[in-house]
This record gives sequence, C-alpha cells and structure tokens, in this order.
Amino acid sequence: MDISDWYFQDDAFYHKYIFPTGTVIPQNGYLILSSDTLLFQSRFPAIHPYGYLGFNFSNSGEKLSLFDNFGNPVIDVLYDDSIPWPKCADGYGRTLELKTDTANLNDGNSWFCGCIGGSPGKAYSPCNEELIVSEFNLGKAEIMYNAEDWIELKNNTSSPMNLNGFILKDERDYHQFPLDGIVLEPQDYVVLVRDSSLFHDRHLSINAKLKYGMEFGISKNDAIRIYDASHVLIQSVFIDTLGSWPLSPFGDDFTFEYAENGTNQTLGDAWFSGCLGGSSCTLCCSDDGDMCLFRYVYG
Repeated sequence: MDISDWYFQDDAFYHKYIFPTGTVIPQNGYLILSSDTLLFQSRFPAIHPYGYLGFNFSNSGEKLSLFDNFGNPVIDVLYDDSIPWPKCADGYGRTLELKTDTANLNDGNSWFCGCIGGSPGKAYSPCNEELIVSEFNLGKAEIMYNAEDWIELKNNTSSPMNLNGFILKDERDYHQFPLDGIVLEPQDYVVLVRDSSLFHDRHLSINAKLKYGMEFGISKNDAIRIYDASHVLIQSVFIDTLGSWPLSPFGDDFTFEYAENGTNQTLGDAWFSGCLGGSSCTLCCSDDGDMCLFRYVYG
C-alpha cells in the first residue's frame, strides 16, 4: 500500500507526521512511528522505526487519525483510559493490541493488553515472562481466616535469578518493597508477606521461601508491578473486579492463581480461583490449607 504524503495526527492540529513520498507498506506488513527513537531502540535494538513523530500520546485518552494525501480520514481511533478500555497501557508498561483486524477500533472491548513493551513490527505472540506473579491473596478482615495480603513470585526460567535491586510496587509509585536478598533457582518460588503473624496463623507450615515486611496491600482495583535493578518495568498485573477475573478471591478465602501455562499475566482469563486458603507452595494445597514441610525466611 502506497501511503505517500498521507499524514498521522492526534487531537492537536499541529501534532502531525507526514509520510514521505515513496512510503509503501508491504502486504501484511507493519510500519512503526516512534515519539522517541533513541528510547525505542534502546528497548528494541533490532527494530528501526520508520519515522519520528515528535509528539506523545495523552495518557487520559485522545483521538488518533490517519488521513490520505487528499486530507480524507482513513482511520480514526478515540481511545480512553477508563472502562471498557483496558488500563494496562496507562502506566503499566503494556500496549493495547487489537483483537482482530475487523474489530471496531473505537470500542474498548476490541482491544486487549499486550506484553510488556508490546510487539512492535509483528503480530501479537505469547509473552516471554521470566519473573511471574504466580499467585496472590487479598487481605479480607471480614473472613475468619484472614492471612492478609501476600504475593507469590516464580522464576519462570531455566537459570538462577538474583533479585537484588528489584522493587515491587502496587499502582502507587511511593509503595515500594525491595526484593534484595532473594535468589530464585529455576522454577523456584518466593512468597512476599505483609503480616507474618496472620499469614502463619493461616498457614501453619509452608514449603516456600518467604520474605516479610511488605508494608502495603493490594486492593480490588490495583496493580502489581516489578522493576529490575536498572529500574525497568519487567512485569505488571492490573487487577480488576470486572471482565474475566474470577470473583470469589475478592471476598472469600480463596486466592488468585495464575495458570502457569498462560501467556500473559495481565489477562483476567489467565487466572483462576485457587485452593481454599491458597497454595503458597509449589503444589496446590488441600482444602484444609497448606500441609508442607519447611520454610526459608529472607530477612
């Protein structure tokens, strides 16, 4: 498709990118425009953006338009950062991906959360998630066995992983929990615990590495974010009471458990309602709670 002299524009009339004469998109091909070429190529060194936009998109939503060389609108997308639009692209490191080529671009339900950093220059494919949130529990003061908030992480690779310098956050940047001192062997787990007393009242013995001192909890509409030692966001999960997220862990003594053959941490249908009380060890527990053999505590 020859798009010579077509132009791309956002809500501001002076924010315009004009495609140079001779611009052709091959059949089933992709063309990338970037607002910061240097930053983009630091993240994707093998991918070269076609053009430099010179402007950024609004975090709160705006209209993006493509016009042909006669000024006729070809594509209009009016996106938002509220329901039904997925929130994962608004500060959580992920992109919005279109479900099908024929979907309504202006319907938030036509889009889903992509991988961390997206999939520029190619179609969506399963995410390569090295450190995953394998399970988490929301504290519920109203239930009999409240273990308070805890989050289980898993090294999803075949190599040891040192988490020195890594930081866990919720959706608030000032809520930070350093993960220093944690070393995970391949396919190994660690449980981050907010209240050690309530946690062990619920789980008398547990086969997992533990790290105490998480000073904040996870709410019903919140995020779990992990930054590496270079302060790069490497994982994010946006938790939502709507959509395809299981409902029972929001109010009952069940946890959110990730289907570890899943391919995208932030999709609600990749999670299921775990065991009663959770399975904060490598195998799913019985309905009586965890019956495991030992624990390893990080300071």
